[in-house]
Amino acid sequence: MQEHDVFPCMADKIPEGSVGSARVTHFTVTRADSSFAALRSVVTGRRAEIVSPGRYARLSIEGELVMTDTTMERRTNRPLIEHARGHVLVSGLGLGMVVFGLLAKKPAIRSLVVLEVSPDVIALIQPYLPVDARLTIVQVDVFGWDGWLLRKGPQFDTIYFDIWPSIQASNIPSAELLRGLAAGG
Repeated sequence: MQEHDVFPCMADKIPEGSVGSARVTHFTVTRADSSFAALRSVVTGRRAEIVSPGRYARLSIEGELVMTDTTMERRTNRPLIEHARGHVLVSGLGLGMVVFGLLAKKPAIRSLVVLEVSPDVIALIQPYLPVDARLTIVQVDVFGWDGWLLRKGPQFDTIYFDIWPSIQASNIPSAELLRGLAAGG
């Protein structure tokens, strides 16, 4: 199964536009761009730099890149789609790519709750998501949240936090805090 079998091309699903501080733009990676990125990845040793040729979408908030649907995003989110089941909690709406992938897993996904801090992202992305009774989007800051949904809401079989725009050591304390919340602590 390829990433494109799991996730749709988000440039086909989410039009360019902006709401408040959130903005979606589309971009194209040419074969030459892809070849150059692959060569650069050999030098740097970073597979994430490899991007297949194609048309993509990117989400920025206040000018900061938050998410794309490039090869790296697809590859790193694919295990969630493969392993998720039952009642699912996701923190971070992004472009909605994960939502499309999870909702396509019928009947494995019984419910999907997405927590998103930015009302602008919700207003920009939600109108283009599938209409599905299993999907609930909640505007909330996961760090200001006391875990009420985990304690009082449905029991979640799968929990996924995808709220960091980049991978770096400074994310570790917040990741550990969320791991504790997910474990019921």
